[in-house]
Amino acid sequence: MYHPPASFIKATKLADHDWVTFGQAVIDIDVRRDQPSLMYRNHHLKDFAWSDNSYGETDTIYRKWKPTVRQLVQMFGTKVHASVTRSMDKDPEKKIDCFHIMRPREGLEDPKDRKTPRAPWTSIYIDRDNEHVMEATPYFWNRYVIPRWQTIVGSPYGWSPATGPGLNDAKTLQTVMRILLEAGEKAVDPPLIATEEALRSDLNIYSGGVTYVEENYDQRSGDPIRPLDLTGRSLPIGFELADRHNLILHQGFFLDKMRLPQNQGEMTAYEVRKRLEEHIRAASPLLAPAEDEYNAKICERTFEILRVMQAFGPEDQLPEVLQGQQIRYEFQSPIREMSEELKSQKLMETIEIVTAAASVDETQIRRVNWTEATYDALKGKKLPAEWLLDDKEFAQVQAQLAEQKKIQEGMAAMQQAAQAAPGLTQAAQIADQVQQ
Repeated sequence: MYHPPASFIKATKLADHDWVTFGQAVIDIDVRRDQPSLMYRNHHLKDFAWSDNSYGETDTIYRKWKPTVRQLVQMFGTKVHASVTRSMDKDPEKKIDCFHIMRPREGLEDPKDRKTPRAPWTSIYIDRDNEHVMEATPYFWNRYVIPRWQTIVGSPYGWSPATGPGLNDAKTLQTVMRILLEAGEKAVDPPLIATEEALRSDLNIYSGGVTYVEENYDQRSGDPIRPLDLTGRSLPIGFELADRHNLILHQGFFLDKMRLPQNQGEMTAYEVRKRLEEHIRAASPLLAPAEDEYNAKICERTFEILRVMQAFGPEDQLPEVLQGQQIRYEFQSPIREMSEELKSQKLMETIEIVTAAASVDETQIRRVNWTEATYDALKGKKLPAEWLLDDKEFAQVQAQLAEQKKIQEGMAAMQQAAQAAPGLTQAAQIADQVQQ
């Protein structure tokens, strides 16, 4: 995925913007025609229309496309229309109006065509200007991944919970900032009031400029030139409005959910844990659609393409443990990391509780699976994977320690028996003497 020709970073960066702004994005995942590499591309939403099947899955996609003649010939070669081939020498940068359709193959296959592979999808490229089908090929995967943040019942299109409510506040904030800029400019460089009949020249208010006044002007009527009194008394109110709308937009785009809650003085470990748990519960609904609709679908589609292209080898040569298995993806995020890190705090609290209970009943120590609890707490601290032993290695270590403990206990018993042997010998001699 991170192979440079795949352009994964570029495509997902553009798609992230569409996801936040419009609540949906289009990512095209395919195999390059010129080299054995994946290819990720983001397309503009205005060029797409799609529909869902009965299971709510997007399966029919239409894309408007205007490539150049050179691009069409590069992709399809001799499959293009004859007029496109002739334009290659005259005007290679001429744009051609095209369509790309991706849809399920049900009802499209010819029952007499036994050579066509039984692929579940069909990809169709149409030259609309020349009414020519350039390519219609079966596909084993749907090229387009369309994650949607929020949907409305009965509509296949998504929307952004951040941009929708915040659009009006953003427009209001722009108006407020424009007024504040004008007010600040007037406060620093205020407009002037001049007595028309008292001046002999135009106003020259630039640096070093001179304005001439009538010689017989009566100064008791006031200064012939004076600034308009704009002290900016209303500027604080404007800044308060701007800060308020900034805060609304900050919350509207869930930026407060992506950061840790602010420290409010001295708190106990229990209070810190509870505040983190509350923060995680508030942020989880924000990240869940991104993980399920966006990240997981990209990873699943990528794995599907690699498996079809036999990047892992022939299907029948896969390890038995992987054959026929469903693959589930988990993703790292700040919220998930905080959730995992809470396990270490829970372990410390568990130790305190069990220690207190063990002072009354020693068997309570056995109630907790300390191996699993310790392992989860260490993973929550994000220790490097090579620092931790896996279950098999740790079981071997436990078996070795148990064997060593058994040997040590046996040696201790033998030492006790050796120490007690002289006394036993003497007691046996006394017993023999009594019997005689």
